[in-house]
Amino acid sequence: MYLSRRSKGVYYLWYEDEFGRKHKVSTRTTLKSEAIKFLREFKVSHVRTNKSKRLSEFVAEFLAFADATYSPKTTDIYRRVFGIFQKQTGDLTLQNVTARHIDQFKASRLGDKLKAVSVNIELRGLKAAFNVAKRWKLIAENPCAEVSAIPAPDEPPIFFNAPDFEKLLATIDQGCYEKWWCLQC
Repeated sequence: MYLSRRSKGVYYLWYEDEFGRKHKVSTRTTLKSEAIKFLREFKVSHVRTNKSKRLSEFVAEFLAFADATYSPKTTDIYRRVFGIFQKQTGDLTLQNVTARHIDQFKASRLGDKLKAVSVNIELRGLKAAFNVAKRWKLIAENPCAEVSAIPAPDEPPIFFNAPDFEKLLATIDQGCYEKWWCLQC
């Protein structure tokens, strides 16, 4: 924090918020001694220059951004995930969303008998949305940054058994089968 003298001799107090943005507040005095007194008594926490957005406000802004930026299916994933997340956490301020909320969301989704792959898609959606909030300087750090994905079990590949393979071969045009390399058939 520091003082500077601006036009007409009025002193202003300059400070940075937790996101690194600079702000100024008028001391409403032209006397340096009173400006220093104002500086001593000033507390940044009392200034409400950057009112924290609620989760619902951010979701509305983000979904409008997503509609214009991403594919409709991606936007549907964001819409669905944030609907579930908000039901679970309530309408918190963005700064109050923590990794604990994300972990609780992850655990509840697994408890809903979803596959690990589906839950990981939802977690990636939350992480991407909170990265946008960070880029917009609404939050200092992404609450999903430290949350790890769920290890998904490897599923074995699907094989044809001999009778099914014979049926597949029988349905293929023999002229095309012999020339499998021909793309014009």
